[in-house]
Amino acid sequence: MEYTELADYSVFAGDVTLWSASADTALAAVDQRPVSPQHETHVTARNDGDPDWIGTVFEIRLPFDADVLRATLEAWHSRHESFRTTVRITPNGLQRLTFRAEDVTVTGRPAGSHQTVERVYDVVSRFFDRTISPSTWPHLVAATVVPDDQEDGPRFLLAFAADHSVLDAYSQVIAISELDQLYAAILHDIPPSLDPPAASYIDFSAEECGMAALAIQGNDTTERWRSFLSVDERCFPGFPLPTADHNGSCTLPQRSASRQIVAPEVADTLHAVARSCGFGMQPAILVALARAIAATTDGAPLRMVMPMHTRSERYQTSMGWFVGISPLTLDLTGAADLKQELQRAEDASAYIRTDAQIPFATIAQLLDIRSCPRFVVSYVDIRHLPGAAQFDAQRARALRSIRYSDDEVYLWIVRARGGINVSARFPNNMAAADSFERFLAAFTEAVHQLAGVPVPEAAQVRVPAV
Repeated sequence: MEYTELADYSVFAGDVTLWSASADTALAAVDQRPVSPQHETHVTARNDGDPDWIGTVFEIRLPFDADVLRATLEAWHSRHESFRTTVRITPNGLQRLTFRAEDVTVTGRPAGSHQTVERVYDVVSRFFDRTISPSTWPHLVAATVVPDDQEDGPRFLLAFAADHSVLDAYSQVIAISELDQLYAAILHDIPPSLDPPAASYIDFSAEECGMAALAIQGNDTTERWRSFLSVDERCFPGFPLPTADHNGSCTLPQRSASRQIVAPEVADTLHAVARSCGFGMQPAILVALARAIAATTDGAPLRMVMPMHTRSERYQTSMGWFVGISPLTLDLTGAADLKQELQRAEDASAYIRTDAQIPFATIAQLLDIRSCPRFVVSYVDIRHLPGAAQFDAQRARALRSIRYSDDEVYLWIVRARGGINVSARFPNNMAAADSFERFLAAFTEAVHQLAGVPVPEAAQVRVPAV
């Protein structure tokens, strides 16, 4: 499973339909449940000039029926309250509106039959870029592409994009199985075998407001953030390799790269090595990251921001933004052996889940932090999520919009049934591209070394030309 821009995905040429929801903005839609600090900051601080969405694209290998697809998306909106909620800015602050499921209608708008994949990409990406906003409902839209060529059997692409306020990476992935099952059930006129979510993200927002109250001076999480950031400027640490292009005069869309760095058997071996030392896979990945940073710098420690999901069992099947962030510093200097390295990684990450529970928006306000994370690394294991066995056959891909930044480096490390994939975005210049390639080569080597297997002559990192 890769996490890339839509431009890096092989769409079909064919018939395109664009789908969006509508509802009456009646007074009955006013919802007294609070808006989380994270959501509030997302709405009030957002610059609507640039695209900013996440989503998913995958194949449904069944005949396309527009009425069935419409009913599928309406059922999906009915299932997830987060897709039916929005906020508006009033003189008294933010006000939440949540539409009843029976008041939401999804409509498909034909967008033409296109003979080139470039034109299909252009139509769909423009729709996503221009429609999704944290301040305008609907916060989720979709597109279907029905290929002219059906020789391999009936199939079509379903892609959706959403504002981050109603979707996170976990939601992006579990949505694949949900939508596939809903479509098949409605097409065949049978009940879907999906249990309803126990609670919604709107309910969780109230819990998050309670956690925000813990962000006070002297709180352990607050103090970890204080010590992690630059004392003078409250500035986040950046990627420790060169990323600046001093000849550039304007900010360009970031470049993307994606690579499968190890096969599943190597990932399994690495996990077994970590377990033999008494640790799990995440500390092993952190050790590999720290080794790679040290090898490509003058022995610098690993200093990064790490996202972590904040879901409890109650929200396992809910769609929403269940993610917090945590500071992480890992220095392997002086470690005698792998077990000591893994122990340091375990200690460094011991508070990630606790720190992520407290909304960073509240921490930032308390500590007067005005900068944004610059070096962010996410690690997730999706092997056992619903539908994971079919992701490759469905050509499933998690998507993100283009991003404009001169100093951000984001890595998404995904352990899937096909092995470990690293997707990334970084500044659009040769210095940053070279730094990323050197780092990824060192990280790939470190993973293989930890697993005790030789590094194969792998395919080159796919970095589009400037």
